[in-house]
Formats: sequence, C-alpha cells, structure tokens
Amino acid sequence: MQTLKIEILGGPKCRYTQTTCERVLKIIDELGIEANVTRVTRAAEIAIYPLEYMPGIVIDGRLVYSSQGEVTTPYGVQLTVPAEEEIREMVRQARLTSGAGPSERT
Repeated sequence: MQTLKIEILGGPKCRYTQTTCERVLKIIDELGIEANVTRVTRAAEIAIYPLEYMPGIVIDGRLVYSSQGEVTTPYGVQLTVPAEEEIREMVRQARLTSGAGPSERT
C-alpha cells in the first residue's frame, strides 16, 4: 500500500492552517490509511503553488485545496478551511489516482 504525502501550506501561527492540519490528521486516522503529513510554512516552498489564499493542501505534489477569501472584513479577508467531508473526498481521490486502491476503514 502506497503512503500518501500530504502537505498543509500556511503560516506558522495561522489558526486556519492549524485547523486544516488537525482536520487532515483526524481524517487520515479515521480512514486508517498511511500518510506522511507535514506543515509547510516557508514562503519559498509555498510559492511554487498557485495559492491566492492559505491554507492549502497538497497531496502527492498536486494542489488539491486552496482557501477562498469568503468575506472581506475591516480586519482583512475571512479565509476558509475545508470541511471534513471535503478532506475525506480529497484523500479518497488521491488514493485512487495514486494506485493505492479504495480499501479503507469505514
């Protein structure tokens, strides 16, 4: 079984990035799959991806999620984080395209 490489892109102190990371780890555990999850915070490493807003999720080198600026507030843009079901589907799709197969715990 192939191990997925998952990168969470975002600022080191960003609460949206932290929430995204926590959700990804939860889904990986729930699905019972093998994955290396890392948090990427260096601007030079993030800059290779076409992100307008962070956080972003990269699975096996492919950008699969980029936050959308939902609402502009007096304090800036209110960012989004992916819902758990969105993350679950991203991981399932990545497993199918990587040849890891559809088997997982339900």
